[in-house]
Amino acid sequence: MGQQVPPSILCQNCKHLFDKLIEIKFGKDIESDWLSACKAFPKGIPDDIMEDIFKHTKLYPGQKNDIIFKKK
Repeated sequence: MGQQVPPSILCQNCKHLFDKLIEIKFGKDIESDWLSACKAFPKGIPDDIMEDIFKHTKLYPGQKNDIIFKKK
């Protein structure tokens, strides 16, 4: 997680995506103060999901919950 990247089309159509960019400060857990986040990744959506490399229709490796894409 790093630079501010627009969410993938899949993320944009997911009911779990937070409505807008939010400011979160979790110390060393993130590289940027501004990021796209969702219920599955409240500290920031991983870049390979944001860039549509990994389709979050299945659990992301190392994910700490069982939330996946769900259409709005």
